[in-house]
Amino acid sequence: MVDVRWHAKKWTRWLVSGTSWPRGLRRSDPSVRVLTYHGIGDVRRNPFYLDRGQFELQIAYLAEHRLVLSLDDLDAYLAGRRGVPRGAVVVTIDDGLRSLHRDALPILRDHGVPAVAFVSPGLLESTAAANPQEAQEEPFLSWKELEAVQAAGIEIGSHGFSHRSLGVLPAPEAEEEIRRSRAVLEQRLGCRIRAMAYPYGTRPDFNAGTRSALERAGYRFAFTSQHGAITPGSDPLVLSRIKVEGGDSISLFRRLTIGGMDAWRVVDGLLWRIQATP
Repeated sequence: MVDVRWHAKKWTRWLVSGTSWPRGLRRSDPSVRVLTYHGIGDVRRNPFYLDRGQFELQIAYLAEHRLVLSLDDLDAYLAGRRGVPRGAVVVTIDDGLRSLHRDALPILRDHGVPAVAFVSPGLLESTAAANPQEAQEEPFLSWKELEAVQAAGIEIGSHGFSHRSLGVLPAPEAEEEIRRSRAVLEQRLGCRIRAMAYPYGTRPDFNAGTRSALERAGYRFAFTSQHGAITPGSDPLVLSRIKVEGGDSISLFRRLTIGGMDAWRVVDGLLWRIQATP
């Protein structure tokens, strides 16, 4: 049954990318997509994991075509101060798993590709799953490993303090998650934390209240897991991202950089309606 679901998902992603990417080619104004990675490793039939070779192939492609933007570049783009090449992306890596330091960092460094790593400081040096219903494939980073990631030029962002859904928490608890995660990371790393990735990032996980809390706490950017492109003037505290999955071909990856998975936002919306139905 697992294999059936896996192949059905891959077939659906290929179909969506095949019907959506031509619209990206026709766009007169290039837009930006924020790519979401999680773990790097040979974990069979887990869409949250790419094997090391697959990840390096994708990063090499982005580097060769000079498609990767930093958060500073994205800030200038959102404000209309700079243009971007067609297929421009921001690389983000969620959860702060140990493979970020062990596998992803050397590849990013070797290809000179900037990235943003979103971590939950309350989970660092832990082997417990962020979601108790999920199996934990690998430990989280140690603080020493996170410091090495930062020293190599990867920007660090918040993923909440304990990776709890901000949208379902009482407002005071959500605000505490937002403020505490930023304060702890800034104190331990000695840097400014300006970006947040909403834990889970689905429609129930963020709302107008969480956006306001992030703004009050001083964040400049916040990213969801809702698919879609970013254009100048997009709300910097509710930005879309595109999930990169293990098992996808390099041709599908190239498509998603120019809009091949934007239409998956329809699936995001369907899931939201299903979740919201009593």
